[in-house]
Amino acid sequence: MPSSQNVLLPRSPRLIASTTTESYFRSALALITREEPVDGPLSQALQSVGIRVCHHPVLVTRSPPSWQAFDAAWLQRQQVDWVGFTSQRAVRGFYQRLATLGGNLGELSHCRIACIGPSTADVWLALGGQTPLVPEVFHAEALGAAMLKTGITSDHCCWLPQALQAREALGVLLRAAGSKVLATPTYQILPASSAVVRAWRETLEKGVDWITFTSPSAVEHWFDRLPPSEWLQLTQRPKIACIGPSTSAAIDELFLSADVTATSHNFAGLADVIVHFPKDQNTPVS
Repeated sequence: MPSSQNVLLPRSPRLIASTTTESYFRSALALITREEPVDGPLSQALQSVGIRVCHHPVLVTRSPPSWQAFDAAWLQRQQVDWVGFTSQRAVRGFYQRLATLGGNLGELSHCRIACIGPSTADVWLALGGQTPLVPEVFHAEALGAAMLKTGITSDHCCWLPQALQAREALGVLLRAAGSKVLATPTYQILPASSAVVRAWRETLEKGVDWITFTSPSAVEHWFDRLPPSEWLQLTQRPKIACIGPSTSAAIDELFLSADVTATSHNFAGLADVIVHFPKDQNTPVS
């Protein structure tokens, strides 16, 4: 698991409007709660606009406790009409399991593929998959609606490789249309260790300008370990940045509020909305 590291890259004028704004964001510090390498995509997006980062993953990815459901679905692959992915991790777990089983993506050439967003689609394409359907809005309900518009009926079978703890929204929509749904875990998300939680608190005590959330589950687990009542008592409380509306909604459910929510629901959009936050409302930590 990556340790906390602050990395400052040379200034990038692309998203920084003025020298004053640049000066602020070259000293701002953002805490990344998603699991990624120190040079991962969110880190790069933030650093590209001059924001320092530190890493404290709230959740870690592991294999599911059993592959039985996945393996059974693979044996039925000739009856599958659609395969729908709601995360990059689902794609990677799917591909890795196929390799273990001696399978390949070519055996799904008769299927249509759907991906929740462009980043998930990019992972799928990079592995050699066919061009997928991608909705205009990147959440499960929009993915389901896009799939249904193609004419899915009760004769269709949809395979949903996903997290063990995945939201049921996509499966519910497809089942409501009469489709057979095979929901199979390709990974599970587990809470970070107690040692990591202690590191969160130490970093917060030193001072952080922003905390970034990229999923509702990250919000849930962060505030399960650091209850809202304790969060509100922090003397140097970071501003909250969310990647999209479902993540912001998870903040709202805790009777808190996000300071910014990305309008483009990707890492570049998250960096952009932070860097355009009014500088007169910020006091960067040293």
